[in-house]
This record gives sequence, C-alpha cells and structure tokens, in this order.
Amino acid sequence: MKKYLVRGGLLAVLITAGFLLQTNLPGLIPLLQVSPNLLLIITFSVGFLRGKIAGMICGFICGILLDSFGGGILGYYTLIFLYIGYLNGLLARIMVNDMILLPLGLCLINEICYSLYVYIFGAFLLGKSNFGDYLRTIAMPELITTLFCTIILYGLILFCNRKLEQREKAAIERPALLR
Repeated sequence: MKKYLVRGGLLAVLITAGFLLQTNLPGLIPLLQVSPNLLLIITFSVGFLRGKIAGMICGFICGILLDSFGGGILGYYTLIFLYIGYLNGLLARIMVNDMILLPLGLCLINEICYSLYVYIFGAFLLGKSNFGDYLRTIAMPELITTLFCTIILYGLILFCNRKLEQREKAAIERPALLR
C-alpha cells in the first residue's frame, strides 16, 4: 500500500510540474513559439516503464488536465493520451528500457501520432486543410523540442523508477520483524 502512495505522489508531482511547464513555457521563453509536449513524454515513459495500466492512468490524468484547462471538448486529449499510455505499456514487457535510443524512437512515433490526431480532429474537420503550414509552424518545432526534452525527462523518470524499484525490493527482502 505504501509503495502505491509513494508512486502516486511522485506521479502527481511529475504530472503537475509537467503541466505547469508545458502551459507556461512559451510565455517564460519568448523565443519559443511552441512548447515541448511534456505530458506526452510523461505518459509514454510511465507506460513504457510500468506497464499498460499505469500508462493508461497517467494518460487519463494528463488528458483530463489538458481537456479541463484547454477549453475544448472534454475527452479530446484524454482519448489520445489513454491510447498512448496503453500502447506504450504493451511494450513494457517486450523491450529493454535502458537505452536512450528506444525512448527517442517512441517519442518520435508518439509525437507524430499525436500531431496527426490533433490536425485531423482539430483542424482538418473544421475546414483548415493547409497541412504544410501546420507541419512547418506547429508540428515540426514541437517535435524537435519534445525530442530534446525527452532525453532529460526520460532520464529523470527512469532514475526515479529504478530507485523506487530498489526500495521496494529491499523492503521485500527484509525480514518481517524489521518492518
């Protein structure tokens, strides 16, 4: 029970910090036209490191935050973040999470899927069909900044995950009398 509280608390802090940075970063750094998608990085990292259930929970929370404060349709971002958390969680048992190239590849694929989803259901269906302009001004700069931030944020999440797993393993190995 205690491990779920620690993990949940750490995830809540991580999601809150990621949301605040993602929504306020362009205002803090005037040169940035787009902000990195930190909630996407957090969602796919949690799904990839902890499995599909943890990825879906994280994706749901991140999506609800974006939907609630974005002023759009409730469930728009929640749906894509749920899928991202689930699909990356499926890879948790198959892939090795130690290398940095795999998370960068996952970030690339997830960001492309996210950008296509936002374009198709957010712009194209509303009659704004200039895909080249969307790609040049929004999707590519966001992809580059998100890939750069993945190196830092995934490393931090991986470090925290390893420390928590070591702590949980040490708690299991201790005799019952010492608990």
